Amino acid sequence: MYQSWKSRAAAIAIAAAMLVPALMFATGAGAAKGGTDRPLKVSVEGTFVSNFPNLTYTGTGNASHLGKTSYVSSSGLFTFTETLTAANGDTLTLVDNITIVSSTQATGVWTVTGGTGRFAGATGSGTSLTTHTGGVAFTQTWTGSISY
Repeated sequence: MYQSWKSRAAAIAIAAAMLVPALMFATGAGAAKGGTDRPLKVSVEGTFVSNFPNLTYTGTGNASHLGKTSYVSSSGLFTFTETLTAANGDTLTLVDNITIVSSTQATGVWTVTGGTGRFAGATGSGTSLTTHTGGVAFTQTWTGSISY
């Protein structure tokens, strides 16, 4: 059966339109980084240094998707830049906007602002709770979701 070049070109264009998305999906090209929201739970403990109005926190803990993690933050008065580092060196960076609840507790609303390794291009948000447990000791927890 004889087909015109226009018919063949149309058939090739349709086949390509069907094939390209399948190849992109298989290779991950064109897809959102990770593409799936995942719950994030983090718990750390450590110590802080106060140079009012700035605080610096350092500690260790455990985080879903990172495992054992080290933690460091620096702050202005009510905004903390927090970095969680996994054992393999991948990092997740958050900005946490804090509200002081009492002389020993603060709550926060955090947003992912960056990351490295598997967290490059990550997005996410959630809430935090910081408790000063005596002297310069603290505990902090974060809950929310991330996509990577």
